Amino acid sequence: MSRVLVTGGAGFIPSNLIRHLLEHTGHNVISLDALTYAGNLENLADVMSHPRLEFLHGDIRDAGLVREVVGGVDVIVNAAAESHVEKSIREGASEFVTTNVEGTQILLDAIRETPVERFLLVSSSEVYGTAERDPMDEEHPLNPRSPYAATKAGGDRLAYSYRVTYGLPVVIVRPFNNYGPRQHPEKVVPRFITQALAAEPLTIHGEGRASRDWLHVDDTSSAIEALIDAPLDRIAGEVINVATGVDISVNEIARLVLEAIGGRGGTTVNVEERPGQVDRHIGSTDKLELLTGWRASIGFEEGSSGPSPGTAITRRGGGASSGASASPRPRRGPRPARAARSGAGAAGRLRDRRRPGRAGGRARSGRRARDPLLGGRGGGRSARAGPRRGRDRLAGRRLARRDRGPRCGTNRPRAPDLRADGIDRDLEGAPARGVRGGRCSPTRGHSTRATRA
Repeated sequence: MSRVLVTGGAGFIPSNLIRHLLEHTGHNVISLDALTYAGNLENLADVMSHPRLEFLHGDIRDAGLVREVVGGVDVIVNAAAESHVEKSIREGASEFVTTNVEGTQILLDAIRETPVERFLLVSSSEVYGTAERDPMDEEHPLNPRSPYAATKAGGDRLAYSYRVTYGLPVVIVRPFNNYGPRQHPEKVVPRFITQALAAEPLTIHGEGRASRDWLHVDDTSSAIEALIDAPLDRIAGEVINVATGVDISVNEIARLVLEAIGGRGGTTVNVEERPGQVDRHIGSTDKLELLTGWRASIGFEEGSSGPSPGTAITRRGGGASSGASASPRPRRGPRPARAARSGAGAAGRLRDRRRPGRAGGRARSGRRARDPLLGGRGGGRSARAGPRRGRDRLAGRRLARRDRGPRCGTNRPRAPDLRADGIDRDLEGAPARGVRGGRCSPTRGHSTRATRA
């Protein structure tokens, strides 16, 4: 059993990953999220009180906070990102650089100081650009075609450089186009569904011939689980696609939606092509299967019409739900054998870890022993070998804070509910940055503990 930090945990992919880890593993999960436009606590509402989940409100660009949090975990899955492609085209790359590149750098520097068992960076297939050959394997050239994609490539290559320079246990994961429950309705699959249900024309960029490898988020979650549990010597330093090996055009997605909804309209309208459009994406699945035995098990028609809530097409006469509290899709398909796990952590809770009047969290006063494999000192210690003094000190501070409640200001806004707005939420989760707040009482320095959002 490991303590797994998932950054951007209130976003689309990370919230589904957290739910998957809680249901299918014995890992304790810590979610760090700044609750900006892409983060919504409703995505975690049904698991917020889970005894193995801890929610921290904070910013991955806060180096002091990151150092403190990293000292108490074994595995990091960095899924925090600015990921709205059209926003990056419209407004430029500034916000994307600070989160996707600088935020990754701060996490990497933190694990240089306080090693973890492994660091999984959730990159993106967008770093490849348009397919020069198919399927696109991990050796495909990187030709990002939007500011968003360029910053994902920057974080991707930065993580790799820390592996080869410092020997950090970095694994770079490149998921292809995700869809599924709790996805923001501005993304193409839920957007088509909501337009069809409202008897509105389905809007298609350009001629609709662009194709993508559509990956259900439950498959993405199970793939990340496989990489968390795989022997480190097999995957450290590797770049690994998560894909299905099948691409479907946007026109075909529109046709499937209209056919499934039935009788609620049936038209499409072509709008101006998006600048930097990627023509085709189809991923190679060979490497991940070779390393872990994992393969995608959810086809598009099953994934878009099955029992998962959110992005689901309900066959003729039904509807589509975007709710965040229904049960997740059951695991499907053959899976590599896993050792039995058990254990429980502290009760799930929401706490604002950013203190008023401080730019960052308190730095740790000690370092944990480094693994000799990584060129460290002191003979090393397995991440699963038992409690460490540094972790115990951090746990003590957590318990103290839990008793007195987090410190938070009086005028900090709650995270907005953007389920019905026009702001996009892409593959990864909410960037852990920006808005401070949480559930604060009117009296400065006190708060109420979150149970269910």
